[in-house]
Amino acid sequence: MKNPDYLALRIKVQEKTQEIEQRNQADILCKKGCSGCCRSGLSVSPIEFDFISSFLTESPEALKEALDAERDLRKSPESCGFLTLSGSCSIYEVRPIICMSHGIPIQARIDEQIQKSVCPLNFKEGLDHIESSNFINLDLINSILSLINARDYEKSAERKSLTPSQFLHRELK
Repeated sequence: MKNPDYLALRIKVQEKTQEIEQRNQADILCKKGCSGCCRSGLSVSPIEFDFISSFLTESPEALKEALDAERDLRKSPESCGFLTLSGSCSIYEVRPIICMSHGIPIQARIDEQIQKSVCPLNFKEGLDHIESSNFINLDLINSILSLINARDYEKSAERKSLTPSQFLHRELK
């Protein structure tokens, strides 16, 4: 699925993430191959699910790699199903937006208060020393994503589990 609004949102998030990473190279220690944030239990919006599904349909080798990774008993059950034993993401180029922002400072409103967070590997001096322009605003991203979903999917469309086998079942339908 190539929804232009969703693709534009992905590009904006990627650009902002890269901008933050470039400005803070000394404070961001997690790099490609770091998979501490790649945990199981993640769910995605319907549009993200369809976007990943399209990629896996067009790339059967990526689906096979993801299914093999999910079934590998040597991997921790707490790890994301798309994480390979080598520590790479088998859907990296189409990973969910939340995964694109992992590692860098994020902020979101929780219980009427702005909560800030960052990967514990990064910004060792703490969150108080980080300029506000170096945070990804998850509320804004989630609002835009929700609007795209509401427009293009039924209001009852629920989030979907992010596991390789979930995509295999969809392909068989």
